Amino acid sequence: MFKMNYNGGLLGVIIDENINFNSRFLKEVSRIFPIVDKNDEITQIVITQLGSIYIDNISLTYLYNICAYFYKKKGIKCMVQKILYNRIDNTIKSYDADKYNFIEMNEIYVGKINYYTLYGENEFTHVVKGITDYILSKSIVHKKNKIEEFLKTTIGEIFSNASYHNQIKEYYFFQDSSLIEGEIYLTVNVIDYGNTIIANVNKYFKENNIVEKTREKRIDWAIKQGNTTRIGSGGYGLSTLIQYLKNVNGKLIILSGNEIYELSPKSANTTNLENASFPGTIVSFTVHLYDLDNYLEYDTDRNTIQTRSINLNDI
Repeated sequence: MFKMNYNGGLLGVIIDENINFNSRFLKEVSRIFPIVDKNDEITQIVITQLGSIYIDNISLTYLYNICAYFYKKKGIKCMVQKILYNRIDNTIKSYDADKYNFIEMNEIYVGKINYYTLYGENEFTHVVKGITDYILSKSIVHKKNKIEEFLKTTIGEIFSNASYHNQIKEYYFFQDSSLIEGEIYLTVNVIDYGNTIIANVNKYFKENNIVEKTREKRIDWAIKQGNTTRIGSGGYGLSTLIQYLKNVNGKLIILSGNEIYELSPKSANTTNLENASFPGTIVSFTVHLYDLDNYLEYDTDRNTIQTRSINLNDI
């Protein structure tokens, strides 16, 4: 997917195949960071593509994000091939969070992505409300108030963690609606550069004198119910998000440091990256919209959302 070559102060990145956003793409992106970290003389990153290959909007936005990071954090400029630059420029509009307005999501429109920079924990409240309102407006729901409260808390925890752990005083959010095999899906992406899950868990183990018999992957520890490294956390975490996504046949990717977790309706696994590492955390989740075969209901026994098939008795 990515061919990279380093020559003096220049790092070349060639995209040589079609890209639809997935965990493999994020693994490839993560290969860039260790190369830059090991070579202080790099002053430019040149990104090109072979021919007229296809790159979807979410992947284009991640390329935009990492280029912005390298320039802000290290003063490294990204030079992008004209055809690729034009696609990024025509696809992505960048705003501060105070310009966020979920009216943009009231129609299915896949040609543009609005990319938001957030600067503090207070900024994400209206963003989380917008995401929640949008999911509810495009779903059949039972006992809306309970579901609304659950979604605000669960999605809000993702943004809260990004605000808490980032080290460059800002974090990022964008979403995309896409049509896949006749069905409509919403993908929400939250990115922060800072303390990784791996570093946070290792620090927590050290400070609390926790000794392991066998080393567990740090993301696997972090997604277990009740586990948190934050003092005063409200108790909602990745485990709650994962249970919700499992129940609604959603998807999830968590990339942090040299570990990546992927959940799909058929499987879930965490793997270590080789010669790759992301200096922060990415959380990307996808849910089905306009699902007319199922409705959302709140499970009071398990404190989560589940789906139930619609039948004639429900009408």
